[in-house]
Amino acid sequence: PEVVRSLFSNLDVIIPLSQSILEALEAECAKPADQDLVGGVFVQYAEFLRAYKMYCANLPTAVGMYRRMQSPQWSKFL
Repeated sequence: PEVVRSLFSNLDVIIPLSQSILEALEAECAKPADQDLVGGVFVQYAEFLRAYKMYCANLPTAVGMYRRMQSPQWSKFL
């Protein structure tokens, strides 16, 4: 569990959030150019964007863990 948490951080939150933001952006982009409000999507999701902070902060740890797991010592456990 600790290795998984280190590698994937809060992807269980990030993935659905990213999908929701993408859907909202696609809906806005489908509107005529004079009616789309792409910036409004980011305003709508502003408070939820904090979830990316944890993911980004954990990235160096996750990359280090991944690289260590690529070593021959780890390969026998994978």
